[in-house]
Amino acid sequence: MGEALHEVTARRVAGVLRFAPALTVSILLLPIVAGFLGTLLPAFGYLPAIGGTSLSLDGWRRLVSAPGFSTSVISTLVTGIAASVLAVVGALAFCASAWGRPWARRLGGWMAPILATPHSAIALGLAFLVAPSGWVVRAISPWLTGWTVPPDIATVGHSSGAALVLGLLLKEVPYLILMIIGALHQVAASQHLAVARAAGYAHVESWLKVILPQIYPQIRLPIFAVIAFSLSVVDVALILGPTNPPTLAVLAVRWFTDADITNYFQASAAAILLVVLVVAVVGGWVLLERAAIGIGRRWIVGGRRRGGINAVVTGITGAVMTLFVLAVLAIVGMGLWSLATQWRFPDALPQAFSFANWLRQVQGMAEPARWTLVVGLAATAIALMLALACLENESRAQVKTGSRTLWILYLPLLLP
Repeated sequence: MGEALHEVTARRVAGVLRFAPALTVSILLLPIVAGFLGTLLPAFGYLPAIGGTSLSLDGWRRLVSAPGFSTSVISTLVTGIAASVLAVVGALAFCASAWGRPWARRLGGWMAPILATPHSAIALGLAFLVAPSGWVVRAISPWLTGWTVPPDIATVGHSSGAALVLGLLLKEVPYLILMIIGALHQVAASQHLAVARAAGYAHVESWLKVILPQIYPQIRLPIFAVIAFSLSVVDVALILGPTNPPTLAVLAVRWFTDADITNYFQASAAAILLVVLVVAVVGGWVLLERAAIGIGRRWIVGGRRRGGINAVVTGITGAVMTLFVLAVLAIVGMGLWSLATQWRFPDALPQAFSFANWLRQVQGMAEPARWTLVVGLAATAIALMLALACLENESRAQVKTGSRTLWILYLPLLLP
């Protein structure tokens, strides 16, 4: 009797689990399709609710004629491409240098606090760190610089977008490193590395020639997600700049929230342009991949042992370690600023600490904090249940996830 009941229960559970993939795909795709159409149609003038009853290119004309439009597009491309390329190079170099080292066994644990910190919080902490009156300048003033007042140097908000690129790297490099670590566990990395070392290749060169070609297909979509995020990020760009004009994503958000509702048309056009830019940059990356494959094959087949690349990768690894230090200092510095009573320049530390800043904001933060927790926990719980249900169904049905499924899963990350 018990076995029959167990079998009936198992069948019912299996029947429910069959709906999990379709439900998950629907939850992913339906809002994306609706949102994309709700942006595409206004971009071409159609939004009856605010008077757009016919298709037109007026929104695109207003977008192109907006002050600083070309500079905004250039800033978006420069900062987005620079952050993406540097993040990929930094993550690959760090993993090539660190993989197999005893000190690198707990990399995920080291990077967890950085990844768990919201992008805007990291950006604020970095702004406090690298601003003309920030912690870095305070730490070396006046004993090294001679500065008794903050220097007239533009860092945060500079038109070059350097602060934005740095802020993006603080989050994207750890993310890609974790993706690479996950991919490394899917191949016999340690054994292959040992064989290459036995053939006379140095550690780094062995990793790049033997391991990287095996894991790159698995980290390809995460790289595309980094490109899309770098080109369309809003919160980090609002904090770190550039400011006048800002990046295209920030411009779009400003127009979407403007009191003049007719700006919605050019905001939609800007959003669609962001999609075009993401597709173009990802397409350019794919072309670079093909070129790199040809060059890489000749490099691998050639069999030469060159020590120069090891020195280069070691230098990049040092830069990545510096990024980790900056991220930790940004988090710590943000905490210090929240507890400081007075922190006059060029003091390296506040004169006193107090919870007065927190107490003043308690009432104002209570409601936003409550809704942040409710929305965040609810979304996490639903996502976790759907993911577990899909994996359980995949295991029971003995079905392997194909590349199309992965593209669907990454679609929310690939669209601006």
